[in-house]
Amino acid sequence: MVMNKFIHYTNLYSSLFLVVLEVLSYMTISEDIHNYNEKLVLEYFVEKDLSSHYSDDFIDDLFCIVLNKLTPRYIRHDVDMIFYMPSQERENLSQDITRATEQALQKLKENALKKTL
Repeated sequence: MVMNKFIHYTNLYSSLFLVVLEVLSYMTISEDIHNYNEKLVLEYFVEKDLSSHYSDDFIDDLFCIVLNKLTPRYIRHDVDMIFYMPSQERENLSQDITRATEQALQKLKENALKKTL
């Protein structure tokens, strides 16, 4: 009896899983959707010439940490964000990127120092 229930529920979950997969196969999300902050952080890194001071792996880690400290801003078109974002909000975001980068740099440098000790 217990085995029959187990088989029944296993079949039920398998069927449900197949339905979910079928539904998901029809859903697509545009490749245009992206986090606007990625562009701004990258521009900041280029402006500060960080790639000439740190390894590619370090920069990748730094990029991830900085983005995780910022509120994501998912958009489809950069021009929408540029046009609709008030100047004060742009300035605040710029300050947030600077602060997040400084904090992340400090953390990564401290971790690197701990590894050498």
